[in-house]
Amino acid sequence: MTQAAHHFAARGLRRSVAGRTLFEGVQLELVQGEVLAVRGVSGAGKTQLLRQLAGLDPLEAGELRLDGRTPEEWGAQAWRAEVQYVPQVAPVMSGTPREFAAALARLRVQRKREASDPLELASGRGCRVTAADGREYLDMVAGIAVTALGHRHPAVEEALRDAAGGLIHVSNLYWTEPMVRLAERLTAAAAMDRAFFCNSGAEAVEAAIKMARKARPGRPGIVVFEGSFHGRTLGALSLTARSHYQDPFRPLLTG
Repeated sequence: MTQAAHHFAARGLRRSVAGRTLFEGVQLELVQGEVLAVRGVSGAGKTQLLRQLAGLDPLEAGELRLDGRTPEEWGAQAWRAEVQYVPQVAPVMSGTPREFAAALARLRVQRKREASDPLELASGRGCRVTAADGREYLDMVAGIAVTALGHRHPAVEEALRDAAGGLIHVSNLYWTEPMVRLAERLTAAAAMDRAFFCNSGAEAVEAAIKMARKARPGRPGIVVFEGSFHGRTLGALSLTARSHYQDPFRPLLTG
């Protein structure tokens, strides 16, 4: 294959976590979107390798180049637009380095296809969903960890019918019997005194920030994990240690 536009090269990459080397000496070449070679990657380090290739994590060793330019020369946003990262796909990659190379080559094609032709889902049952064009898929996302019981679970359908026949929504200004029952189960399981109900994960994180500030006034900061994701509201985004989420919305909250 001749080397036309878009030649990607990674040389001598290494990644260590807590003193454990996940991969070392990785060499990777892409020409015209196809992976030609990848060597030295361990099974546990595949997600970390993708993050380095996408410029989400700093390099410990080695170099990355796309058409002869480094990520710094491209700029973070331009680099990530070209070197796609699909976190939902990365953990399921397995097999030999050659098989991983083939899977990595498909990621970019898949991501571009999804961007130009988004998947429209029409129905589902259990862990299977059906697209508008009739194709079936396994739902491995579960509404981003929301529909843990799958689609059209009989218990959930029954609870929704019962709710529709009574109160739909009264906010958290008032108590309802189902709310009290759930709060009792949550506090008993967590060995805590109170439960605070929120509408989303980001709202829960915002509430946690407020509780932390109220409980320890004057403390200068809040500890978060590297590579974390806490939500897209401004407070939660300030705790999300991923620059590609934060950069478009700076300045963020301090502390």
